[in-house]
Amino acid sequence: MKADSNGYFLWDRTFGGYSQETCYSVRQTSDPGHVAYVLAGHTSSYGAGASDFWLVKTGPDPLFPQLRVLNPNGGDEWRILQYDTVRWVGYDFEGAVKIELNRHYPWGNWEVLAVSTVNDGIEPVFVTDPLSDSCRVRISAIDDTLWDISDSNFSIMSSQGYLALVHPDEPETPVLDWNAGVVECPDSAFAVFRLKNFGSDGIVVFASESPNGPEFITETNCESFFDLQPGEMSTCSLTITYNPLNEDTHLDTILIHTDAINAQDGYVRIPLSGAQIQTPAAPEIVITTQGEDVHLYWDIITESVGGCAIAVDRYLVFDSEVFEGPYWYFGYTGDTTYSHFGAVTYADNMFYHVVTIKAPPEVLATLPNPMDGKRYTEEQVLRMIRGLLFAGTE
Repeated sequence: MKADSNGYFLWDRTFGGYSQETCYSVRQTSDPGHVAYVLAGHTSSYGAGASDFWLVKTGPDPLFPQLRVLNPNGGDEWRILQYDTVRWVGYDFEGAVKIELNRHYPWGNWEVLAVSTVNDGIEPVFVTDPLSDSCRVRISAIDDTLWDISDSNFSIMSSQGYLALVHPDEPETPVLDWNAGVVECPDSAFAVFRLKNFGSDGIVVFASESPNGPEFITETNCESFFDLQPGEMSTCSLTITYNPLNEDTHLDTILIHTDAINAQDGYVRIPLSGAQIQTPAAPEIVITTQGEDVHLYWDIITESVGGCAIAVDRYLVFDSEVFEGPYWYFGYTGDTTYSHFGAVTYADNMFYHVVTIKAPPEVLATLPNPMDGKRYTEEQVLRMIRGLLFAGTE
């Protein structure tokens, strides 16, 4: 950062990304005409992974114009259903600005609070739920050529009673939905929660209602009703189990009867989601040769690796000239036979993997054609298919 001779802030510049950076050494350079520095240290945001060596050279003083967030800038508390104020300063910039809010920085989405407002340094905003303790505000020019983000996280709280679930080891983070993730048959997933009042008034919590579908099961040792004072977490717990019966993406909702401000028609709704996948068993392959051609045969697969019943509709074929691999994608079939024409001509040895999948033709049509000159490994192709089949469920 730079200050003038009276100590007033002029500008600052941040080097780094989403993770952690450490600077171990700083040296001023001898660049003619301006002051610059070289910084040496480590970065965890960039590079090949983990902690990598990082060398940064600063340039001359940043040229104006600039935008700078003043409030909220870390440690502030906004209250839902009330107005709060965003403040900023613009240096040599007079255009309109956009104001955005991220409730789960740096991973959350940016919500637009003001799509275009006068750059006068102040904007009242009406605060809505959900709650969060990792919020940041972003001020930017309409064309995104200039922008600034709050330096530290601030919180959105409730001015009345507000009910949310919490993980016992993260009691300050409200949980308003639960994603069980992707489980493989016959596995299941579960999570244990407490109930907490994040508001400033007391609330009454009544018995929760189990989801409608068979995939999500709730169990609780809570009384039929109990009070929660402001900031209080229940001593009882609520356990949610995701035990899917079929391969699919499942959605459901828990209803918790309460008089909290975030209840709708008397109930706080906790959306639930999860997905099940089934990995089919691998077939035993019978290999025969006829002239210069190799023919593969196998039995129909009707079970997954976990023993769950499954209907397989496609088989992927991979080959390699060495037993250890890597095995390369060759093609797919809906039958239990496959022919590799001319294999004996150009290879002294050939080994095969057959991988069973359940995938629609439009997914398989996107797989690379080995005849195009570029071949993909078994791991790469399976990752492609998995990403297309379950995009958005994890």
